[in-house]
Amino acid sequence: MMTGGLQGQAKSGKGRILPVPAKKRENPGRTGWGPLLGRSSTISSVSRVLAALLLSVLVSPGRGGTSSLTSLTAHAAGGGGKDPDLLELMPKLPPLRRGRSGAPLDNDIPGFESHLAGQKRKREDDASAVMFSTKAKSAAKRAWLALERDLSKRPGWMVSTDGSSTGWHSAVLVGPPGADMRLRARWADMKGTRNVGAEASGFLLGIESLPSAIPSCMCLGDFLNALAFDAGTANFKHPVLVDVYGRVEAEKRARFPAGLAITHVHHPGHQTDASYFTWLNRCADSLAGLGREVDVLLPESELEELAAGPKSFAARLERAELEALTGVPRS
Repeated sequence: MMTGGLQGQAKSGKGRILPVPAKKRENPGRTGWGPLLGRSSTISSVSRVLAALLLSVLVSPGRGGTSSLTSLTAHAAGGGGKDPDLLELMPKLPPLRRGRSGAPLDNDIPGFESHLAGQKRKREDDASAVMFSTKAKSAAKRAWLALERDLSKRPGWMVSTDGSSTGWHSAVLVGPPGADMRLRARWADMKGTRNVGAEASGFLLGIESLPSAIPSCMCLGDFLNALAFDAGTANFKHPVLVDVYGRVEAEKRARFPAGLAITHVHHPGHQTDASYFTWLNRCADSLAGLGREVDVLLPESELEELAAGPKSFAARLERAELEALTGVPRS
């Protein structure tokens, strides 16, 4: 509805067109498309078609993936127009091109790469970080998480853990040169917590698998919060998690009286690189997916072979368990 000037037209007796004074707006605080297009009862069918065409042009995405309405936002912010109804609607429209999953594509964000590079440098130099992640985006979003670039084997003890929504969880322990690799898997009732409880239980299994009284270790996991719960950077209240991390603390007090310095490192699962971190994660993932209890020792030199895939992992593990039962030396 137009708010001033001509509201409509009326013919005089001589055929002249006379202006009709505009009526006072009934609801001056009304928002939406009403102020732009008028009430549906007072516009003609032709006007409706024109209005629909205008609306489709405004909200349709352009070649760059942004809508014409987004361009108007910048115009209005610069003083080129400040219709309050239009500005109210603009933020509700997606400003970025989106992928099939509906998530914005990072390369559509202006300056995203340079911003991410700056975040990497900041996190690496941030003394307040208490955990690490090999995923740059995860580190960039959390002040307590620093980026870890080194995916190689550490000289001391390392344990990689995993968990499945079935309740099975696992731990793969590797140590200093000459130490065998220990693989463990067990099941517990997660009581509705699914993989969250299983990932946490995997972390507990990893702590239980460490040799007593060692001064430090690195705990590797593909579920960030399983590590964050222990580091104190994430909260939990479910009884399963309260019990699991209570047992973790009890284990630390009983077996590491001088203290246990843990380096918590998040390394996302299902990676395709050939790094040591990924080998450990793949091995832990296959171990949790077996669906049976395991506790076996293997030479650490076989880690790469075990990480090749679930089938080769299962075959090698069965052979190692048979050798342990029969006493036949490993080949």
